[in-house]
Amino acid sequence: MILNMTVGIVDLFLVGHLGKDALAAVGVNRVFMGFIFAFIVWAGTGARVLVAHAAGAKNFKAVESAAKNALLVGTVLGILLTVVGTAFSGPLCAIFGLTGQALQYAREYMFIIFLGCVSNFILIVLESTAGGLGNTKTPFQIKLMMNILNILLSWTLIFGIEGVVPAMEVRGAALGTVISRFLTLGVAFWLMKRHHPELNLLPGPGFKPDRATLKRVVQIGLNTTVHRCSFAGSRMFMMWLVGLAARPDASIALAGYAIATQLLSLSFMPTWGLGQAAGNFVGQNLGASNPERAWKGSVLSLKAATVYMVCIGFVLYFGAETLMGVFANRRPGADAVAVVATGAVFLKLLAAVRPFAGFNICLSQVLIGAGDTRTSMLINLIGKWFVIAPAGLYVAQRYGLQGVWYVFIAGIVIDGTAHFIAWMRRRWLKIRFAEQPSSAS
Repeated sequence: MILNMTVGIVDLFLVGHLGKDALAAVGVNRVFMGFIFAFIVWAGTGARVLVAHAAGAKNFKAVESAAKNALLVGTVLGILLTVVGTAFSGPLCAIFGLTGQALQYAREYMFIIFLGCVSNFILIVLESTAGGLGNTKTPFQIKLMMNILNILLSWTLIFGIEGVVPAMEVRGAALGTVISRFLTLGVAFWLMKRHHPELNLLPGPGFKPDRATLKRVVQIGLNTTVHRCSFAGSRMFMMWLVGLAARPDASIALAGYAIATQLLSLSFMPTWGLGQAAGNFVGQNLGASNPERAWKGSVLSLKAATVYMVCIGFVLYFGAETLMGVFANRRPGADAVAVVATGAVFLKLLAAVRPFAGFNICLSQVLIGAGDTRTSMLINLIGKWFVIAPAGLYVAQRYGLQGVWYVFIAGIVIDGTAHFIAWMRRRWLKIRFAEQPSSAS
């Protein structure tokens, strides 16, 4: 799962030499892409849950139906998001307090990134299908290939090759990302066919969309999309608050916030991986009518996630300045020092609540794997928008940047506690989607 974050980390690292404006522009976009990712996982979540339950019930005809219908949903959503995103990329960038060159960089980067939405949707559905089948190898291979291509292409397009490829700077980072995802599509379909020859996932004249399956994919994924929109939207709202608290020149604060949030996201990817593995395990065992085994698997996953998050909290606290410097000090100067200092304060404060973040990340995936996408959605909606958002708006104007950091921490504690309570109630253990195939089939 670390490879999910590497694309954004690579882009931030490579544009670091261009200064605070480029860092702020790409950083703001990476946070905003978290909101877009909420839509990208819509079809993927439906595929993962339905495939896991069908695989647990040994109903492989239902596995293929779920995957194909999810691919159809993903393609349609990808096209819609591309049209809307490219049309409104300019105004979207202007709301975060960027000005001058930083705003221009952000607009160029966002417009190009939106052009790659369809390939992103399809890749997520393929990875989710493999995950639902208990196959973690194929998603890893897909992400690895995409990251290798992204590093090579982004490096080439950002810096250029004299006499061959012009240096495209921030635009090059976006183009490298989009092209690498498109090229990875062919590899992804080939890997799925190789590891799951019983499944035919390519579109063909014999495929007819199944309305019942399409409805399930949309319904299951919708709650998760609302959940992630709430989460990512709150991140963007916090980013807006950072810009508000740091005006008139918000580039330094925004760059520090963006780098810090990318580092935080990278740090919790192992926990996310544990949660997704537990979610797949839970879905398969509930599909096989074995809730006790599903519970035990979730307990082991939570214990491992908690131990890891405690350890990573120490790393973030004592290594905050060094980690921030990897990105901000690519172009040394007073601005770089200020970016490092701003982000380091944020990282150190958040290090203390890493276990609560682990509860949130791991247990939300367990609930989603069981098919209970509604609970996580409600936790995020209520906690983020009825508690944290009003508090954040108040403290940003009264206490400045430091107040914004403390509100961010409060949000993590609330989410983690609520998910832990929902998990302990065990209602999710009663959910069933798949039916056992008849002996005639």
